[in-house]
Amino acid sequence: MKVRLFARVQISYQKDLLKFANQICRSVKNLRRNGEISIVFFSDREIRTINRRFLGENRPTDVIAFPYARSSLISGKDSAPFADIALSLDTARRQAREGKHAEVQECALLILHGLLHLAGYEDGTRAKREKMFAMQKKVFRAVRPELAPPDFA
Repeated sequence: MKVRLFARVQISYQKDLLKFANQICRSVKNLRRNGEISIVFFSDREIRTINRRFLGENRPTDVIAFPYARSSLISGKDSAPFADIALSLDTARRQAREGKHAEVQECALLILHGLLHLAGYEDGTRAKREKMFAMQKKVFRAVRPELAPPDFA
């Protein structure tokens, strides 16, 4: 997968996050294929609108992953998969302050969480959440341990 990162505001650690996301895609089995993922940073107000429109939740959230299957109608053949990850920079900043860790660590965690959703991991039950969080720790240790929030190091 090729990852692109978009933000309307300047984020000093944007290159680190992009490199981290690409490293995740090379290390997680279900993400090691051709395709494209866009990671877009939004405000709480914007992500609340997205959450309400697509998930029926009228509240801001930290990250939402949208997998897509390119239609064969568009290209005439099966195309590489692609996806979007919507991330609230406002929520990431707030959660970093509350967790007493760096903003870049929270954004890295949210990107990893979104990518794992795209790889098929779920967190709707306690057992699934524990499995997903264990995978998050494993990926941080293998890829970029310095980007892990203290709870995931």
